[in-house]
Amino acid sequence: MKIFALLSKKRHFWLYLVTIVASLGGLLAGFDMGVISGAMLFINTEWELSPFAQGWVVSSAIVGAVIGAAGNGILSDLYGRKKIIIATALIFIAGSVFSAVAPNVGSLIAARMLVGVAVGMVNFIVPIYLSEISPQKIRGMLVSLYQLAITAGVMVYIACFAFSLGPVTWIMVSEILPLRIRGLAMSICTVSNFFFNFIIVLSFPVLLQHIGEAYTFWTYAGICFVSLFFFRFFVPETKGRSLEEIERNWQQGVKARNF
Repeated sequence: MKIFALLSKKRHFWLYLVTIVASLGGLLAGFDMGVISGAMLFINTEWELSPFAQGWVVSSAIVGAVIGAAGNGILSDLYGRKKIIIATALIFIAGSVFSAVAPNVGSLIAARMLVGVAVGMVNFIVPIYLSEISPQKIRGMLVSLYQLAITAGVMVYIACFAFSLGPVTWIMVSEILPLRIRGLAMSICTVSNFFFNFIIVLSFPVLLQHIGEAYTFWTYAGICFVSLFFFRFFVPETKGRSLEEIERNWQQGVKARNF
């Protein structure tokens, strides 16, 4: 019995270690998406950008993220999760170097798009990888470490987002998708996420200029209210359920609210 206990502890140690290392991708994603906010102060001084151009510099990484997420589903099914994680790390390195030496705005936008490709890939591959290697009882906790890493990378611990839509969205989409289509479907979810992020980031400085801060944030609040209605009536509860049980519910036609 002692031998089995030791083996179990060793397996859990490696599971937590793999989770921490994989979640570093979230740290990089959060940093690369968030660092531009501070950098824009110096970029505007150097190149004097219009509000629309500022939106493009910030949102260019999200354009890359859409591209990275779009092709990642098929690639991860063909080559496996581990190889895609390694490829993502290499793209992060290349994009960071090109961003550092960019001689003009166009080059910076291109470099940030390359970084964005890695961001899109890592936001797809790490949550789905962690959900597949995690035991049912601690799956939510381990996948949520990825969101914690993103938050740490941005250095913005916004409480309401950090314990709600932040981690829960990535946990849920990695759980509710049937195995047969999980790679492609997760890719579609990630693309949708980054597409709407792109719309928000690109339009934010323009909206501030034309309608002001109050109406801009009231618009975002309205969108949140619509999403609250959708989650309440159309999103299934996955807590305490195995991936196989969730997939079986879909196959048997169980309504999302009755999972």
